[in-house]
Amino acid sequence: IDNFQLNQCANIKYFIGTIDSLKPGKTFDLVAVNIISSTIYGLMPVLRGFIGKYIIFSGILNSEKDIFIKIMDKYGLKLNETMAENEWFGALFEKL
Repeated sequence: IDNFQLNQCANIKYFIGTIDSLKPGKTFDLVAVNIISSTIYGLMPVLRGFIGKYIIFSGILNSEKDIFIKIMDKYGLKLNETMAENEWFGALFEKL
């Protein structure tokens, strides 16, 4: 939220909260998720429906990177970009 204000991004709408707070059928151009992979796997059947185009995942252990990418592929998400810092991995996927 602070970065939105610093970069004067007045036309960006965002939501911060749990997946249970969202209405089915609503999609977002960009979804960002920062939780461990085991939690993400359980949310994916519902979470996929909210992805309009892109999703950023972070909070994934580097040791789980390969299996995470394979599982996201099964949900129709194409890997676009990755980043890593210390033992953590993050990625940008595009919904096909």
